[in-house]
Amino acid sequence: MSRPPPRRGSSAAELSTDERGQTLLDYAAGVGVFLLAVAFVFALVPTVFSPYQSPIESDQTAQAERLTTELVAELGADDDRGRMDPTAATELFSPSVAPTTGDQLRSRYGFGGEVQVNVSLVTATGAAADRLCPGAPEPPKSAGSTSGCAIGDEVGDHPVAVSVTVLSDGGDVCLPTCRLMVRVW
Repeated sequence: MSRPPPRRGSSAAELSTDERGQTLLDYAAGVGVFLLAVAFVFALVPTVFSPYQSPIESDQTAQAERLTTELVAELGADDDRGRMDPTAATELFSPSVAPTTGDQLRSRYGFGGEVQVNVSLVTATGAAADRLCPGAPEPPKSAGSTSGCAIGDEVGDHPVAVSVTVLSDGGDVCLPTCRLMVRVW
């Protein structure tokens, strides 16, 4: 019996000079292109659905800022800028005195019927704001605090224009500050 002839590429010298197969650089380049394509798809997918969401209009932002300015003037104490008068806040958020529904807020501040409005006064530290606005409804959970009060329309899960102002009452209710949040949509 004779031995079969050696196959091509069976020796170590022949394997190192072999010109077929994939090199490490080819593999790395292919994986890199694949990862870039995957990253591009993940970056593109959220923007595909964004045209179907209603954007915040510039007039809504202007309305929120205008209402914030008016409310700060109503809530402000005469002697100090950025300081809130607790009595004025109690009157603004009191259900028996204040405009607590969205319709009442729109008519009081001159907004059209198609505009939705929500005004919240929340404490920065979670201190009890019920002394400041007794009987008023709690703010929406998106306000970032579990303590506070709100008037106006119910805030849903949609884009809103928000204007936030930090106020101090100089006392023990807003330790150290409260946030007046005006939402318009």
